[in-house]
Amino acid sequence: MAQLIKNKKKREVIKLVTEEQVAVALAQYTADLSEKYIKEKGSFNVVLSGGTLIHTMRVLAEVYKNAVDWSKWRVFWVDESCSS
Repeated sequence: MAQLIKNKKKREVIKLVTEEQVAVALAQYTADLSEKYIKEKGSFNVVLSGGTLIHTMRVLAEVYKNAVDWSKWRVFWVDESCSS
């Protein structure tokens, strides 16, 4: 069950219990950001790391595959273990 927590700085923290809830929330958030920045700047840049993130992002491809303008995306891969 998702839990919304508001703090003093007017930021919202959403506490999600399951990986599926995280995947759905992340997909919606990413799709919304994508739409916003494509309208404002003409493209959407996203940097992905390895690990479980790619699996978690699967909902974006499954649910939003026809709603997202993938041709405007620029995807970068990063290996955070190599950063200093």
